[in-house]
Amino acid sequence: MIRAYSIGMVTYGDLIEPATGFALPINIYKHPVIQRLVIILAKIIAIQNDYASIKKELTIESERFNIIFILQNEYKISFEEACMEGLRIHDEFVKEMESLSVCLPDFSPYQKEVENYVYHMKLMITGCNAWYYEGGTQRYYLEGFAVTPNGQSAISLDFDVKHISQK
Repeated sequence: MIRAYSIGMVTYGDLIEPATGFALPINIYKHPVIQRLVIILAKIIAIQNDYASIKKELTIESERFNIIFILQNEYKISFEEACMEGLRIHDEFVKEMESLSVCLPDFSPYQKEVENYVYHMKLMITGCNAWYYEGGTQRYYLEGFAVTPNGQSAISLDFDVKHISQK
């Protein structure tokens, strides 16, 4: 959660209500299922961000807050194993979000609004992921830097860190 807060993902999730033009009643917003979905949203997008930024962060000696580095250090595993474990964690959060979203409690008379809120949470996740990889942003591409943050040349990875869902 520290990572999710540090890169603004909890706040990013709070933009659903202004975007949809409907604020959930406070008792619904504070419901444990909705709060769990808010946390899952933040964690999924934080992990997506970590994968999108890994090439850049590999060049920064002081950067060790990325989930891949944390897993690698905590479990004393290889970089590749940490990448796979991070994806497994990500996918578990996705499964949990899907499970919760198809079994929402009864929030009558606001059921449709809650379902729309949860739909937009998922939309934020897919939209953010698309922005990382398809949006044309130079934020995460080392080629966009004249010099990498610590002056090193770009890091070459033998695999693509992009995570695409199976349809």
